[in-house]
Amino acid sequence: MPNPPSFELGSGLPGMPNLGGLGKRILQLAVLLLAIILLVSSTTSIPTGNMGVLTLFGKVTGEVLPEGIPSNEGLILALDTSLLFHLNRDMAAQV
Repeated sequence: MPNPPSFELGSGLPGMPNLGGLGKRILQLAVLLLAIILLVSSTTSIPTGNMGVLTLFGKVTGEVLPEGIPSNEGLILALDTSLLFHLNRDMAAQV
């Protein structure tokens, strides 16, 4: 009795070319690009003199954002300045 033909899945398909480190590099760049897009899309800048209203999935949360770039990192900055000037004695009455 003759042997029946054997079938192997994928035996007739050509093998994938070995890309070496190129495929890994493309994956790294794709992950980096995705991280940059997520970072940029999660921040906002509110122009001077305006207030922002925070929304979550299109619904107003009720939280008001101040002007500038709002952040929740807990970093508090303080700036002390001083101004030195000399008053012209002849112009003192006009000041």
